[in-house]
Amino acid sequence: MNELLRHILAHCADGLSIGLIVGAGAGSQLDDWRRLGCRQLLLAEAHPRLAEALGPRLRQDQGEYLLALAVTAEDQPMATLQVLNNLAYSSLNPAADLLTYYPNLRRDEALEVPARTLEVIIADQALDGQQTHALMLAAPGQALQLLQATPLVSLQSFTWVIIDCNSEPLYQNEASGPEVTTWMETIGFDLVADNPDAIFPHSQLLFERNASRITQKLLESEIVQLHSQASLGEGVSHDGAQTSNEGEPEIAKLAKLAHEQEQRLDQLTRENTRLVSVVEAIQTENAELQQSLQHEANRAIACQSQIEALGIERNELAKAREMLEQKHAAITTAYDDQARQVTDLRAELTELGRQNAELTKLYNALKSQHAELISTYNVQTQKANDCQARLEAQHKAACDLTAERDALAQENARLSETCEAQVALANDRQAQLQTASVHSAQQQKALAEHRETADANLRNVKNLEQEAVNYKHRQRLLEEELFKCEAQLDLIKDLLLREPGL
Repeated sequence: MNELLRHILAHCADGLSIGLIVGAGAGSQLDDWRRLGCRQLLLAEAHPRLAEALGPRLRQDQGEYLLALAVTAEDQPMATLQVLNNLAYSSLNPAADLLTYYPNLRRDEALEVPARTLEVIIADQALDGQQTHALMLAAPGQALQLLQATPLVSLQSFTWVIIDCNSEPLYQNEASGPEVTTWMETIGFDLVADNPDAIFPHSQLLFERNASRITQKLLESEIVQLHSQASLGEGVSHDGAQTSNEGEPEIAKLAKLAHEQEQRLDQLTRENTRLVSVVEAIQTENAELQQSLQHEANRAIACQSQIEALGIERNELAKAREMLEQKHAAITTAYDDQARQVTDLRAELTELGRQNAELTKLYNALKSQHAELISTYNVQTQKANDCQARLEAQHKAACDLTAERDALAQENARLSETCEAQVALANDRQAQLQTASVHSAQQQKALAEHRETADANLRNVKNLEQEAVNYKHRQRLLEEELFKCEAQLDLIKDLLLREPGL
């Protein structure tokens, strides 16, 4: 509820009798209007779509009625509504400087709608001046036109009048806010408040009926009328004296009437003097109120400047927020990518762990096999050494036999002719030598095979040792990569936690 409705509610403890709202729209303030406690609430709306939206919300059983028509100054069955893309600014008067203040507004269409004058609407309600009534006039560009076209008696039946207007004309034939205020004061209404939430150039003014000022206006009018009647009576009496003495009774009657009127005039003059002093006091109070109003207007301008500055700051904050959101989105994307990479690395680490286990198992098996091969190699080496010793012994024996053969050959050369027994013995020795040579050759071949097997085993052992070294190096590299990934993940988490609003 705005300040104007709060003011009315605070000064009307028993509620209102009739509330007439011109330009109700779709009923955005319907709940606030209901809080005024009107026994009958009339809502007039010209635009068919807004009226269609407002109608179902009204409670006719509680005295709420819709007038789906345009309120006009002149009596006419239909009126042309100039519709804008923002329906709140639509009016029967074409827009002028309104489009300068609000460049986003656009003319939409012109609608022919039913119409009725404000005078007829008020007359239909037969307002009781002893009760409290309120008129809320939200007709853009038409406020003063509607008021001036309505009889004063009808307007003065309202205790409260709220008028939406503009500080300067924004529509064709529109009166400014100060002009509306001046005219309302001339018909006996005092400006008691304006809506501080209204944004320049729009304004919303609350007027209260001043009964003493209205009485003074009526007395002044009656005095002027009596002066006119007195002047007319004197003229008639002088003419009667000149024409005929027979008119003396009529002249006396007129003189008596003139005397009575003069007495009435004196009484009214005294009352007028008293009211003038009251008016002067009221004018003094009004001047003070005007100063307060000017002060409030200056404060409103300052508030408007502050609002504009806050709007600029809000736009800058919105841009900063958008940049932060973009940065956050980028960081989130990077975090997701890092998370996916970490997941992949973890999967790879798991696979490498599995491979590590298999390689460890294989390493252990190879290590056991290597131990076995070393043992076998040692055994084979020992056998080879034994064979070498035996071969050397056999070679030495062969050398000895050769020497002995040479000696025997010499001896045979000397004794060949004399001892056939020695020849036979030599032949036997020769056969034994051949057998030893064959056996020695076999031993050398077996020794060569053992050496080749030992060399192959040594090469296998060296290959296994090199593979073990390579595996340990790869495992150390994988551990370093995993440590780097975990460090990057911790850094990303720290950046995200430091980001404001996360």
